[in-house]
Amino acid sequence: MDKLPISSHQLFAFFLPGLVLAFPSVYCFYFTFVEHGTIDAFFKHYKDNEVLISFIMIVLASLFGLILDSFRNGVLEKAFDKRKAIKWDFFFEKEDLKVKLLYDRYYNFYVFNINTILAIMLSSIILIYNFHLSSVVYVLIVEFITALILGWEAYTLRKEIIKITHKL
Repeated sequence: MDKLPISSHQLFAFFLPGLVLAFPSVYCFYFTFVEHGTIDAFFKHYKDNEVLISFIMIVLASLFGLILDSFRNGVLEKAFDKRKAIKWDFFFEKEDLKVKLLYDRYYNFYVFNINTILAIMLSSIILIYNFHLSSVVYVLIVEFITALILGWEAYTLRKEIIKITHKL
């Protein structure tokens, strides 16, 4: 197989947001059902089973990333398109170079931002559900600020994508 049908940018846009969701999910599952304790106890067991836990994290991150992207694509894009639609035919009708430039410079970062915001929201819910709010408040503040920054960037990227797809 010469090439994977998925680019490194697309893999980045799926896998990293999936990892943002997978790590707190696995940690909270472990903390709740396996052994109550601190993050040190979690990593003590990681050292004992590092290959298995790493494999589980990679699989979960990929799976969660694809689920987040499916939700973005199937639900959020329909809602966003009601306000101002991206001309999706652009991706199929235009020259390969123009489509590649749009993907590389705008669309993959837009997808990454939206998927990461979804992952941050879900991981925040998981953390609040499993821990006292006072013990995760600083994490939640960082997640909220990160989500705001990524949200603003996603908004501006989407505006540019709409402009480009309608202009060409």
